[in-house]
Amino acid sequence: QADAEAGAADTKPPATAPLPDGPLLAIVVTELGFNPASDRAAIERLPEGISFTFTPYAEGARALAEAARQQGHDAFLSVPMEPVSYPRVSPGRHTLLRRADADANREALEWALGRFGSLDGVTGMMGSGFTQDEAALAPIMAALGQKDLVFIDQKASPRSVADRVARDAGVPARANDIFLDEPATEASVRRRLDGLIAQNGVGQKQKTILAR
Repeated sequence: QADAEAGAADTKPPATAPLPDGPLLAIVVTELGFNPASDRAAIERLPEGISFTFTPYAEGARALAEAARQQGHDAFLSVPMEPVSYPRVSPGRHTLLRRADADANREALEWALGRFGSLDGVTGMMGSGFTQDEAALAPIMAALGQKDLVFIDQKASPRSVADRVARDAGVPARANDIFLDEPATEASVRRRLDGLIAQNGVGQKQKTILAR
């Protein structure tokens, strides 16, 4: 019975309605885990169409990710990746590095994935340096392809090639079009949402938006 309950916790309920026709906005709220009370409130109150990413560094992140999937949200892992200013600025331990060999980076990826149960996909944490390096990215994307995980390129750098490398490896991928909360004020977020809705009324592509 315990095994059955554990399996049920990782099972995501089916979508309650089909996707509408026309352009779509995909909103992803990132870096949940360090503020369990407010994070759980967001999971419970926001619509199912909002996705979340979770940090591997927070002890309660796994439970939050499972709660998100039970509520019908997509749950993504934020994998720590090297920024251009590394090591002065670093996401933390087990960061994927450009100078590391493929085995070391795969081990770092496995550590982060191992902090969770079932996930829908992966995105980067920082990563402005790592996502520019095709050679460093390739074995990571191959590993994600073997696990049937989606990849979202947050575009920490405009020079990122991560979404292309992911697709080349057969990984379903999307790239972020805009950071919704820059600056992080309610008025700014509302203006950006209104602008995106107006733009997508005549646009042809799906937009992916990150809110940090």
